[in-house]
Amino acid sequence: MVPPSARDRFDEARLINIANGLTAARVLLVPVFAYLLISGRGKSALLVFAVCGLTDPLRLAIMVISRDLFILVGSFLYLLLLDSSDIQATGLSKANTVVQVLTVIFFLGVAAFPVETAALGAGTLPSRIVAWVCAVTTVGSGLQYMYIGIRKLSDA
Repeated sequence: MVPPSARDRFDEARLINIANGLTAARVLLVPVFAYLLISGRGKSALLVFAVCGLTDPLRLAIMVISRDLFILVGSFLYLLLLDSSDIQATGLSKANTVVQVLTVIFFLGVAAFPVETAALGAGTLPSRIVAWVCAVTTVGSGLQYMYIGIRKLSDA
């Protein structure tokens, strides 16, 4: 068995430290969030929550951002290679945007109103369903754009 190189060990340690740092930051921001929420500073509380939330549902955030970057790079290549500007948003992409916005609103609502959320039963299972619907529409939209792009490039 070959021992890992110093660089590999450094990268692993750095990733662990980044993850620990993000977790510690979220833990430290919880009382700040609670104070802002209790003192009626809803906008500031929402901002603190958003910062905490951005570091937590990492896979979904990476998926959403990756799809957008994929579309941006694909559009640039399409314009560059085909010298055409007939790029149109698809129905699935528009639906995905709506789902992403509603997903953010849902999770902010769950965090902002934990007692009401528990009373309504909108806990773990609904949260997973909302995240999965967002993930499926995000991946579906990205794949649709990839299919359209490949088809247009092959037709050119």
